[in-house]
Amino acid sequence: MSKTIELRVIPSSTQARIIWDIALVGVGGTGGYILQSLTRMFKAFDTEGCLTLADGDVVEEHNLRRQNFIQADVGKKKVDVLARRYGNVYDMDIRKIGNYLETMDAVKQLFTMKSDFNSYPGVQVIKVLIGAVDNNATRRLLHDHFMDSPSLIYIDAGNDGVLPISEEISEEDERESGYSGQVVLGVRHNSRTILEPVGGVYSDVLGNATDFFPSQACGRAVVNYPQRMQTNLMATTVVLGYLNTILSEGVAVSHYTNFNARNQVVRTEYITSDYLKGIQK
Repeated sequence: MSKTIELRVIPSSTQARIIWDIALVGVGGTGGYILQSLTRMFKAFDTEGCLTLADGDVVEEHNLRRQNFIQADVGKKKVDVLARRYGNVYDMDIRKIGNYLETMDAVKQLFTMKSDFNSYPGVQVIKVLIGAVDNNATRRLLHDHFMDSPSLIYIDAGNDGVLPISEEISEEDERESGYSGQVVLGVRHNSRTILEPVGGVYSDVLGNATDFFPSQACGRAVVNYPQRMQTNLMATTVVLGYLNTILSEGVAVSHYTNFNARNQVVRTEYITSDYLKGIQK
């Protein structure tokens, strides 16, 4: 069995000042919980950089059951609520995009501050894209942006929804559904894919060209079935595991993780030298 190795996302020889340019897309079920701990990580690791949130959703009553909001937040933009809450707690200036990302031009706006940082000598900007979206149309845009980027770290979290009881779906099926998910780490460096993103590992999650963006779902089928809070929390824990080694040590030790929050099962594909050779052929 090959030994697990560390994949460096920051060269060990670099003497540059590191600036992290991080964008979190989707701040509902999983994304809201990610933000809560990610802002704490910024302080704990004395991380230098900027954080951008992107989501067009408004807090609704039904969000209170499983998302990181309270009654007083209802009717307000999710990005406004969370940027203010955690910006105040951790003394951070969190940038907000209160719209859905539905074009490539909109996705590119996630990292507009990189030009400012690059104007300083001896600075290396590390861009990190975190996807916590609940629709394949947006996930496909993020995938395309990753593949077009010279260098980018892309962490995607996806959960299964709760199946509705029907003639084909029993109560037992409904009770056991909505607990599974996956987190995938994609890495691009010098216009080369080092680790495949979620669309390279699970091509079906990209959906197809007929999938709807959130703003297009009104009057049509719901984009995804409801998710469970425990599944969101477990996805968050896995994402934070990836971010912990990346932000604190500049390394990654695993490529993707599958989990089931009901059975407390976690399976991870660790990075080994043989594994890297296999996926980079």
